[in-house]
Amino acid sequence: MVYLKSLVAGTVGVLIAAALSPIVMGIYFFLVYRSGTSETIGWDPTSLAKQPLTWTMAALVFVAGFAWEFRRAYPK
Repeated sequence: MVYLKSLVAGTVGVLIAAALSPIVMGIYFFLVYRSGTSETIGWDPTSLAKQPLTWTMAALVFVAGFAWEFRRAYPK
């Protein structure tokens, strides 16, 4: 049961990070990239899933959530 709770906590951590990342990226792009009135910025959202850094960050968030819940829930 401890492993299942830890698995769920890690998955929830990844989902929360995935939900917050478009908001953070939108604010970042709004502040950093100021385009002219007739310029457009092309962006492919699936390109993020193809990068190893994205998978590495998702794995780190999952491991952190798993370890946190496992440490808290493991009977002493």
